[in-house]
Amino acid sequence: MAKAIVVISPIGKFIIAILLGVDSAQAIPRFWALGLCLYQYLDSLRHRLERLNHRQVTMGEILAWLRQWHEELRINWICLLASKGVPTSLIQAVLAPALPPLSPANR
Repeated sequence: MAKAIVVISPIGKFIIAILLGVDSAQAIPRFWALGLCLYQYLDSLRHRLERLNHRQVTMGEILAWLRQWHEELRINWICLLASKGVPTSLIQAVLAPALPPLSPANR
């Protein structure tokens, strides 16, 4: 079995530790565990879509499909809230953390 050698700089270890809220000795295994979980999830989606479409599907296609599916669910959820009479200001407040701040150049 081939082993991959991965070199992570001390700054990278520090950033990973900050993001995961643990010291760097714990951060690296947790980081790779999260990556493995993500890969397993995407791989299971890939197998499902291959069975449905009767063709090979790439990880890039899976990511595109997942983003599109997420966007459709988000839009459906917003429409549901709006149809129930939820004020738009409340919907915007709920979505605010997920949206990038608008700058005059982006308008």
